[in-house]
Amino acid sequence: MSLLKAINLKAIPQPFEATKVDFLKVIESLDYPHASVTREDIAALAVIYTDYSLHYLIAIGTTLEPHEAQAKTMTFMNSYIAEAMHHAGLHYFNKEEGYSIVDKSIQVALDNDGVVTMDDVSKIIDEIELVYVETEEDFEE
Repeated sequence: MSLLKAINLKAIPQPFEATKVDFLKVIESLDYPHASVTREDIAALAVIYTDYSLHYLIAIGTTLEPHEAQAKTMTFMNSYIAEAMHHAGLHYFNKEEGYSIVDKSIQVALDNDGVVTMDDVSKIIDEIELVYVETEEDFEE
Protein backbone atom coordinates (compact mmCIF):
# COMPACT_ATOMS: atom_id res chain seq x y z
CA MET A 1 0.00 0.00 0.00
CA SER A 2 1.19 3.48 -0.67
CA LEU A 3 -0.04 6.49 1.25
CA LEU A 4 1.78 8.73 -1.21
CA LYS A 5 -0.14 7.24 -4.11
CA ALA A 6 -3.41 7.39 -2.17
CA ILE A 7 -3.28 11.08 -1.25
CA ASN A 8 -2.57 12.01 -4.86
CA LEU A 9 -5.41 10.02 -6.46
CA LYS A 10 -7.45 11.71 -9.13
CA ALA A 11 -10.53 9.54 -8.61
CA ILE A 12 -12.20 10.47 -5.33
CA PRO A 13 -13.89 7.51 -3.63
CA GLN A 14 -17.40 7.94 -2.29
CA PRO A 15 -17.93 8.46 1.45
CA PHE A 16 -17.53 5.54 3.87
CA GLU A 17 -21.24 5.20 4.64
CA ALA A 18 -22.30 5.12 0.98
CA THR A 19 -19.70 2.47 0.25
CA LYS A 20 -20.89 0.33 3.18
CA VAL A 21 -24.46 0.53 1.84
CA ASP A 22 -23.30 -0.60 -1.61
CA PHE A 23 -21.32 -3.48 -0.12
CA LEU A 24 -24.24 -4.69 1.98
CA LYS A 25 -26.57 -4.53 -1.03
CA VAL A 26 -24.32 -6.98 -2.85
CA ILE A 27 -24.14 -9.22 0.23
CA GLU A 28 -27.94 -9.21 0.53
CA SER A 29 -28.32 -10.02 -3.17
CA LEU A 30 -26.24 -13.19 -2.88
CA ASP A 31 -29.28 -15.17 -1.70
CA TYR A 32 -27.00 -17.58 0.10
CA PRO A 33 -27.49 -20.56 0.58
CA HIS A 34 -30.17 -20.82 -2.10
CA ALA A 35 -28.01 -19.63 -4.98
CA SER A 36 -24.34 -20.01 -5.73
CA VAL A 37 -21.93 -17.12 -5.32
CA THR A 38 -20.50 -16.10 -8.69
CA ARG A 39 -17.23 -14.63 -9.88
CA GLU A 40 -19.16 -11.45 -10.69
CA ASP A 41 -20.40 -11.26 -7.09
CA ILE A 42 -16.82 -11.55 -5.87
CA ALA A 43 -15.62 -8.91 -8.32
CA ALA A 44 -18.36 -6.51 -7.22
CA LEU A 45 -17.46 -6.99 -3.56
CA ALA A 46 -13.75 -6.50 -4.25
CA VAL A 47 -14.34 -3.31 -6.25
CA ILE A 48 -16.46 -1.84 -3.46
CA TYR A 49 -13.98 -2.94 -0.80
CA THR A 50 -11.19 -1.31 -2.79
CA ASP A 51 -13.12 1.97 -2.96
CA TYR A 52 -13.61 1.88 0.81
CA SER A 53 -9.93 1.07 1.34
CA LEU A 54 -8.80 3.94 -0.85
CA HIS A 55 -11.00 6.33 1.10
CA TYR A 56 -9.42 4.93 4.28
CA LEU A 57 -5.88 5.41 2.95
CA ILE A 58 -6.67 8.97 1.88
CA ALA A 59 -8.17 9.75 5.29
CA ILE A 60 -5.12 8.44 7.11
CA GLY A 61 -2.69 10.03 4.67
CA THR A 62 -4.25 13.46 4.94
CA THR A 63 -4.97 13.53 8.69
CA LEU A 64 -2.33 11.22 10.17
CA GLU A 65 -5.09 10.08 12.53
CA PRO A 66 -6.24 6.51 13.16
CA HIS A 67 -9.66 5.59 11.85
CA GLU A 68 -10.50 2.63 14.08
CA ALA A 69 -14.15 2.23 13.08
CA GLN A 70 -13.31 2.15 9.38
CA ALA A 71 -10.46 -0.31 9.98
CA LYS A 72 -12.85 -2.65 11.78
CA THR A 73 -15.40 -2.31 8.98
CA MET A 74 -12.72 -3.29 6.48
CA THR A 75 -11.97 -6.40 8.55
CA PHE A 76 -15.61 -7.48 8.34
CA MET A 77 -15.84 -6.65 4.63
CA ASN A 78 -12.69 -8.68 4.03
CA SER A 79 -14.20 -11.61 5.94
CA TYR A 80 -17.31 -11.48 3.77
CA ILE A 81 -15.15 -11.57 0.64
CA ALA A 82 -13.11 -14.52 1.90
CA GLU A 83 -16.26 -16.45 2.81
CA ALA A 84 -17.97 -15.62 -0.49
CA MET A 85 -14.89 -16.80 -2.39
CA HIS A 86 -14.97 -20.08 -0.48
CA HIS A 87 -18.63 -20.57 -1.42
CA ALA A 88 -17.82 -19.75 -5.05
CA GLY A 89 -15.08 -22.40 -5.04
CA LEU A 90 -12.36 -19.78 -5.55
CA HIS A 91 -9.13 -19.12 -3.71
CA TYR A 92 -8.63 -15.91 -1.74
CA PHE A 93 -4.83 -15.93 -1.56
CA ASN A 94 -2.02 -16.30 -4.10
CA LYS A 95 0.23 -18.69 -2.18
CA GLU A 96 3.19 -18.23 -4.54
CA GLU A 97 3.32 -14.44 -4.55
CA GLY A 98 1.83 -13.83 -1.11
CA TYR A 99 -1.09 -11.53 -1.82
CA SER A 100 -4.84 -11.71 -1.40
CA ILE A 101 -7.49 -10.63 -3.85
CA VAL A 102 -8.07 -7.42 -1.87
CA ASP A 103 -4.35 -6.64 -1.59
CA LYS A 104 -3.96 -6.91 -5.34
CA SER A 105 -7.15 -5.00 -6.18
CA ILE A 106 -6.04 -2.09 -3.98
CA GLN A 107 -2.61 -2.10 -5.61
CA VAL A 108 -4.17 -2.07 -9.09
CA ALA A 109 -6.37 0.86 -8.08
CA LEU A 110 -3.41 2.78 -6.63
CA ASP A 111 -1.52 2.24 -9.88
CA ASN A 112 -4.52 3.41 -11.95
CA ASP A 113 -5.48 6.70 -10.30
CA GLY A 114 -7.91 5.05 -7.89
CA VAL A 115 -9.76 2.86 -10.34
CA VAL A 116 -10.14 -0.91 -10.30
CA THR A 117 -12.76 -2.51 -12.53
CA MET A 118 -14.69 -5.76 -12.36
CA ASP A 119 -12.54 -6.93 -15.28
CA ASP A 120 -9.37 -6.10 -13.32
CA VAL A 121 -10.63 -8.16 -10.38
CA SER A 122 -11.58 -11.02 -12.68
CA LYS A 123 -7.99 -11.06 -13.96
CA ILE A 124 -6.72 -11.08 -10.37
CA ILE A 125 -8.96 -14.08 -9.65
CA ASP A 126 -7.53 -15.81 -12.75
CA GLU A 127 -3.96 -15.14 -11.53
CA ILE A 128 -4.75 -16.58 -8.11
CA GLU A 129 -6.56 -19.63 -9.48
CA LEU A 130 -3.69 -20.39 -11.86
CA VAL A 131 -1.43 -20.99 -8.86
CA TYR A 132 -3.72 -23.78 -7.69
CA VAL A 133 -3.92 -25.64 -11.01
CA GLU A 134 -2.18 -28.98 -10.73
CA THR A 135 -0.03 -30.09 -13.63
CA GLU A 136 1.24 -33.53 -14.62
CA GLU A 137 4.61 -32.52 -13.17
CA ASP A 138 2.96 -32.10 -9.76
CA PHE A 139 1.86 -35.73 -9.85
CA GLU A 140 5.26 -37.05 -11.00
CA GLU A 141 7.08 -35.75 -7.92
